Amino acid sequence: MRRASPVTLIAAGLASLSCALILMGDFFFGYLPDREAETAQVRQRVVNNIALPAATLLSAGQLERLQSILDDYLGINADLESIGIRRKDGRLLISTRGHARRWLAGEIDGGDPTFVTVPLNTGSGSWGRVELRFADPPTGILAAINRNPGFVLLAMVICLGTLTYWLYMRRVLQEFDPAAVIPDRVRVAFDAMTEGVVVLDRKGRIALANNRFRQLSPTPDENLTAKPLSSVGWLAQVLPKATEQHPWNVSMLERRSSTGTIVEPTVGESEEASKLVVNCAPITDGRDRVRGCMVTFDDVSALHAANERLENALVDLQKSREEVEKKNADLERLANYDFLTGCLNRRAFTRQADEAYSVAHERRRPIATMMIDIDHFKSINDRFGHAVGDRVIKAVAGVLMGTVGEAGFVGRYGGEEFCIAMPDAGVTAATALGHRVREAIENEVIRQVDDVPGLKVTVSVGVSSFDKSLTSLEAMLQAADEALYEAKQTGRNRVCVAAVGSAEAAASA
Repeated sequence: MRRASPVTLIAAGLASLSCALILMGDFFFGYLPDREAETAQVRQRVVNNIALPAATLLSAGQLERLQSILDDYLGINADLESIGIRRKDGRLLISTRGHARRWLAGEIDGGDPTFVTVPLNTGSGSWGRVELRFADPPTGILAAINRNPGFVLLAMVICLGTLTYWLYMRRVLQEFDPAAVIPDRVRVAFDAMTEGVVVLDRKGRIALANNRFRQLSPTPDENLTAKPLSSVGWLAQVLPKATEQHPWNVSMLERRSSTGTIVEPTVGESEEASKLVVNCAPITDGRDRVRGCMVTFDDVSALHAANERLENALVDLQKSREEVEKKNADLERLANYDFLTGCLNRRAFTRQADEAYSVAHERRRPIATMMIDIDHFKSINDRFGHAVGDRVIKAVAGVLMGTVGEAGFVGRYGGEEFCIAMPDAGVTAATALGHRVREAIENEVIRQVDDVPGLKVTVSVGVSSFDKSLTSLEAMLQAADEALYEAKQTGRNRVCVAAVGSAEAAASA
């Protein structure tokens, strides 16, 4: 039979000692909980809470109120199965459901702690009693364990305590080696590591250097044993002049690990600087005395170069994405906006206006449309040229968008004709806006083309608003166009409102 290791025996002994201390503490101080006593105390409080109001309500003759209180207590106390109040002559006066059956079984068995009675007395003597039937305690192994928490605690200390003590003692005994800074048996393991590893003594001299560290030197075959690490040629060129500032000396002096120090020496036969991450950890003996330091050199040059390439790629990707977003914005602008005026083009205006009409129709909200046409525009082109005509169209569009603002959206319907859709605007508000638009164009456009003598710019406006006869956006625009035609026929430079039902015939035609 294999004998247990000393670490296992020590761990088991410490766990047993811990259990003994727990039992002694409970014997003298009784701090482990007694579930049966706790249950008895809780039941006693329930009994007291029921008996006092029961006596009071019985004296007052409030039996219905007492019945309600008993039912409430039964509902909120899961440990209570039934309650009854029995007179001295044995007649059950008030009870919860099933009490008579449950109580009969208790009287037959006798001596059961789940059957509790409380006497009720009056001034003339004993009146009766309150009967409380509590639930039977659960049976089985788990229930027995639950009623004895001390057993659970001891079992946990034995199992987890033994494991914890074993891990702790194993770690302590592994670290306890006052004979040397580091055991010789780990030299081969150090040479297998991919990062440079150096073990120093208390004076910072090299006690052990693995193969990877020696390869960092231009002369890998150089004997580094007993040589101060701070004097290694390729490393000394990138270190501070004050040796007390070198990371391994700081680690041993302050008795703490030092990580993440970056040095960039020229190593090996390469002419380019390498990026090394230096990490240091002091080595202590069993008395916590610093015996030396372990230093690692991790060459992250390739990783750093890869990160730089990745960062450059991300920058290029971000620039490409911004260019794509700009192109998409330009395409969206070309697809939705008129290049001359900056207004919505006819297709985009129709799409947005149709959505606004659908919302208004669904929510029974008002909506109005407006058609605007520049008066005598053909004459302007013929007299002043198409360049002036384009300036007039652009100026009219700017005045329209500035005047309408957030009240609606403006679209160029074609040539010198514009459309406006105004969600949540009735005929009164739309007509008032039409007058403001007409006046603003008459007064402001001429200022923007004041270098053209004899030029006068006015517009005619047709307004239509949502009506049950206008069953589509097309019908509303047709009604506004008819009102615009009326404004043209009656003298121009005016606002006309479509009559109700004017577009119904047009829509059906």
